[in-house]
Order: sequence, then C-alpha cells, then structure tokens
Amino acid sequence: VLDSKRTEEYALDGIEAFRGRPIEEDYELVKSIGEGMYGRVHMARARATAMLWAIKTQPRVTRFKAGGVLETAPSSAMLLREIDALRELAGRRHVICMTAVYETATQLAIVTEYCAGGDLRKLLSQDGVLPEPTVMSFGVDALAGLQCVHRHELLMVDLQPQHLLVDEHGLVKLADFGAALRVGDAAVTVPALSWRRTAAS
Repeated sequence: VLDSKRTEEYALDGIEAFRGRPIEEDYELVKSIGEGMYGRVHMARARATAMLWAIKTQPRVTRFKAGGVLETAPSSAMLLREIDALRELAGRRHVICMTAVYETATQLAIVTEYCAGGDLRKLLSQDGVLPEPTVMSFGVDALAGLQCVHRHELLMVDLQPQHLLVDEHGLVKLADFGAALRVGDAAVTVPALSWRRTAAS
C-alpha cells in the first residue's frame, strides 16, 4: 500500500508514512477507546513528546479469490478508503486531522488527533439530555463538517453519534470515513452497506 510514490505524496500533504515500522515503536497504546467491526481505536502517547493521540489499527488481511487473484479484504479496504478521505480533507476545521500512516505485513494504522471530549454517543449515554445551546452548537459544527465533505464530492453515508467527536474546546469533528463514497461512483459496495447511484439520487 505505502509504495514510494504514495509515501512522497503523503509527505507533501504533511502526513508521515512508515512502511515496515510497528507503530508501537513510536507510540504507547494507553487504552482502548473504541471498537468497530474490523478494528480498534486506542488513546496513545507519543514516546518522543508524551502528547496524546488517537490510533486506529486494523489487521492487514489479503486473500485469494477464485483463480488465484489476490484481493484486499474488506477491513483493509475500508481503512484505505478512510486514509484517502482524510488526506483529501486535511486541515479542515470540522474534520478529524490525520498525521501519520503505518503499514506492516500484518497491520495498517492511522494516527489522528485525540479528542478529549469523546464521541457524541458516549456523551448522550452519560448525560442523557444535553442543554439546548450545546445541541445547537454541536449541530452547527456537524453541518459545517458535512458541508466541507460535500464540497469535496464525498458522501459520509455512515454518519452516527459515535462518528462525531468533541475536542477539548467543545468543537465537533467528523470521524470514521471508512464507508465514505465519492459522488459520481456508479456503484460502491462495502460490508453491511450497498448503495447504487440512480437518476433519483
């Protein structure tokens, strides 16, 4: 995945890319803060600076189809889709910021900013009802993020409360672009989600 061309492209966007280097060499995985169908998100501490980051890891799985053709398994394909989306959306205020990508023979991982406020699902489960000004502020932030994503002709079709993260300043940021689709794709299929562009859509 991280060939020399892609690594150079990432560097131009300010994203570090490491091939064959285990992410544990640079980060201490402190605790798990989220888990999905294929991977896990950790709060991590950078060994060089002690700063906190969020790291999403997924097993890098390949498999053979009929006829011996090698393909990327869904878990790897979804993280690759997320890497491409976050790279394109780099620097946007209401989208989570990705700073590094790691690849080994067994694992893909991305490093993103850590949002100390957690996700909206956890906030709702803890507080039950949020104050009206907070709801309005969160809604404005989420809509601003979606507007930005749509300007890049991307569709965040898997928007859920756990994909809305709150940073230490109370700013809401969109996260988890593994199921994101690009406007104009004739048909895209991801695990548990099938969407086809029609004249009506």
